[in-house]
Amino acid sequence: MYEVYALKYAHHDRRASENFIGGDPHDGPMPLDYYVWLIRGQGREIVVDTGFSAAMAAKRGREHLRCPARSLQLLGVDDKPDGEPLLAIDNIGAGARDLVIVSNDGATARVLVGDRNSPARWFVMGIQD
Repeated sequence: MYEVYALKYAHHDRRASENFIGGDPHDGPMPLDYYVWLIRGQGREIVVDTGFSAAMAAKRGREHLRCPARSLQLLGVDDKPDGEPLLAIDNIGAGARDLVIVSNDGATARVLVGDRNSPARWFVMGIQD
C-alpha cells in the first residue's frame, strides 16, 4: 500500500486564455497551483518533481508559498538514500551534492549516449535550484 501526498508550494493567478495554446473562448479565471508529490510505501519514499525556489518563483512571476524541500521535511523526508543507488547519464552538469530529478526513459537515455543498443536507462533531467 502507498500513501500519496500533494504538497502545494506555489500559486499563479492567471486566465484560461493563458493556459491554452490558441487561447480559450470561455476565458475566465483559471489559476495554477504548483505541487511536489511524495509517494510513500513498502519502505520507500519517492519524490515526484522537486519544485522551484522562491528566487525562481519571483523571476517567473509566481507566488511562492513554501520551500518544497521544507514541506517534505515536515513529513519526515530527508536527503538520505532509501534504496539502491542508480547510475544516471548526466549531460546537464549536476555537481557534487546537487539534488537532481532523474528519469528512467531508456529510449531518451540511449539517445543521450548516442547508442541505440546501450543498456543505459536512467538520466538526469533537472537540477533543483
